[in-house]
Amino acid sequence: MTRLLNNWTLKLTSLVLAVALWGHVRGEVNPLETASFTVKIQTQAPDGFSIADTEKVPKTTRVTLRATRNVLRELKGGLPANPLAPPDEAPPLGAPYARAHLDFPVAKAGTATATVRVDSGVEDAEIIGIKPADVVLTLVPAEERRSRGAEEKDE
Repeated sequence: MTRLLNNWTLKLTSLVLAVALWGHVRGEVNPLETASFTVKIQTQAPDGFSIADTEKVPKTTRVTLRATRNVLRELKGGLPANPLAPPDEAPPLGAPYARAHLDFPVAKAGTATATVRVDSGVEDAEIIGIKPADVVLTLVPAEERRSRGAEEKDE
């Protein structure tokens, strides 16, 4: 007990300074933080092709951004994060702030892997994660798909 009470004024002063410094950094400095958002994926096949299995294309992607606390709070609508929200819940991020689309590096008939690309419209925000990052789809030539659809209608 004497060890705890030895230099108690110095220990108390250190604690008060540490709490004051923590409050200043959290409130004034606006540190970098990360937050996840959902973004709708715009599905468009490459020119001359169509996607045969559109049900495999996810409707949204989860994007993780790194930005200052004030920027992230503005994107969330000015509200602080809900600490009781499930960890997999991410608020939607609208079109002016981010757009997601499929990028086909090589367009050929058959199985193709499309990369999910997200274009951020948020200044001073860095995209650090996209889930899912790739989607495996089947591409068919557009004229073949049209002729199949016409044959099915005739039957």
